[in-house]
Amino acid sequence: MANQNHVTRVQNGPQAWNHWRKRNPNDRPDLSDVSLERIDLMRANLAEADLVRVNLAGANALEARFNGADLVRANLVGTTLVKANLAGANLFEANLAEADLVRADLRGATLVRANLTGANLIGANLEGANLLGAILVGTDLVRANLAGANLDRADLTSAHFDGCNLVETYMGEVNGRGLLQDASKQDTAVQVSITQDSGSQHGGSTADVEPGESHFSGFNSFPLFEKLGDSIQTGPTGNNVRDLRVLLAW
Repeated sequence: MANQNHVTRVQNGPQAWNHWRKRNPNDRPDLSDVSLERIDLMRANLAEADLVRVNLAGANALEARFNGADLVRANLVGTTLVKANLAGANLFEANLAEADLVRADLRGATLVRANLTGANLIGANLEGANLLGAILVGTDLVRANLAGANLDRADLTSAHFDGCNLVETYMGEVNGRGLLQDASKQDTAVQVSITQDSGSQHGGSTADVEPGESHFSGFNSFPLFEKLGDSIQTGPTGNNVRDLRVLLAW
């Protein structure tokens, strides 16, 4: 249960809250299981806080500090987390649907089975983050940094990856339809290095994925999927299209 003294202090506003934290650096804030919908937490210091199952739906946490905080199963639906520091935070099964995480720092964060449906992660830093089984349906990851992140079993349906850094990203059994859709319409090359399961036939080498539109319009997808490590060579032309030959005997 939450510490009621801490709850009262955070409700007094971020300035008073930060002043109290500065004077009590050894006190770990406990705001677990508390409903703080639409609260103003702009630039508030919640580093290392116990925020398990906290309800911060619709809150304004612009540039707030949540680094190292415990946000297991927290409700962050529609929360403003622009430029927030969530490095190393535990967001296991947290609900971040429609949250605004533009340029947020999520390095090394735990987002296992987190719901990021429709979230805005433009320019966010997710280097080394664990997104095992996360839901990223329709998530905007344009120019996000996912280097070294774990996306195994994540749902990336309709997610946007334009300009995303996927160097050494572990994809495993990811549903990567969003990634492939963006790769097919890139205007500029994207640096990718996708690591698959050791038993998979897919590759894991680093490659520049050239603009994909020309590959599909020219009926030659082989160069694109070869660099993604997803090519299937079905015939002698080195082309994934028009390599089916049928012999009819009368």
